[in-house]
Amino acid sequence: MRYPPFFVLVGLLASCTTEPTLEGKWVSQSTNDQYHWPTGASVDSELKPIPIVGRIRMEITPDSIIYLDTKTATRPFRSQYTLQDSMLVIPGNPHKTRVRLLTADTLTLEVEGDTSKYGRVDVSYTFTH
Repeated sequence: MRYPPFFVLVGLLASCTTEPTLEGKWVSQSTNDQYHWPTGASVDSELKPIPIVGRIRMEITPDSIIYLDTKTATRPFRSQYTLQDSMLVIPGNPHKTRVRLLTADTLTLEVEGDTSKYGRVDVSYTFTH
């Protein structure tokens, strides 16, 4: 049986798709703050994303993260990690880090801030390859 070219192309594209992975080199694009007030509301306000293109560089391997903030550090930070559901667990990091979005080209991490009587500020970072 001969298939029309459109169906052959769709079949080839479907066979080439892969699951998104954390592994690879990532470069920051933007950051965003979310304010959680002690009123019990989950998010009372969210600011517009702030561009930080290229400021943070990260390489994720199967067992470690190499992280460099080019504005505040002179050498990279390297740490082991595990992925538990959507949580990125980094030994020694007191802040919960959640993988909020992962596609083939985009990674968004949300870092939970410290909680005080005034509330909490979570910060999300969006990266691309």
